Amino acid sequence: MDGAYLDRFRKAARDHGLAVVATFLEQGCPKPFNSAVLINQGGDIILHQRKRHICFFDIPEEACAPGDSSHVVKLATSAGDIAIGIMICMDREFPDAGSDLVKGGADIILVPNSSPLIEDPSVGDVRVAGVRALAFQSATAIAVANYPQPKDDGHSFAVNALGKVIGMASTKDEIFTVDIDIDELRRIQTQEWFRRVR
Repeated sequence: MDGAYLDRFRKAARDHGLAVVATFLEQGCPKPFNSAVLINQGGDIILHQRKRHICFFDIPEEACAPGDSSHVVKLATSAGDIAIGIMICMDREFPDAGSDLVKGGADIILVPNSSPLIEDPSVGDVRVAGVRALAFQSATAIAVANYPQPKDDGHSFAVNALGKVIGMASTKDEIFTVDIDIDELRRIQTQEWFRRVR
């Protein structure tokens, strides 16, 4: 948590005034964790999340231990404080991780990801459909950052709180940005309040 690897991201956040999600293999005993942190614009780690659902079929992740909880924090932005949660990759395929973040009040869920999102030979684009459904069911915006080709198929994307895709990247290694309309998010959450309290 306090090594040189994360220090680079903390410095970049400070230098550029950006909040950053960084993923890393976290030392643990007896097994490491597949982890992510949210670093605020001042370079402080404000959220530490361990992947809850380990890919036991994947090397080297099968050697990791699962996390056991989900956390939500307030990130100060120019649009006001936004409640942020993180799901790591396959966590988005299990209802408990998303449900816990919504119960914790998450407005936006950030998902660092490593799997085919559109071009999976077995399931096609079902992972995108699952994220869209979670957003709609919980009135929560979600942004997924995926590895480009050749590791995975790229297609990082974001959806609004009604599950509508508001931007999708290509398959290439690129900087991709999308704007999440916070006023719209709040309006949807007010209108669809029952989705947030079920």
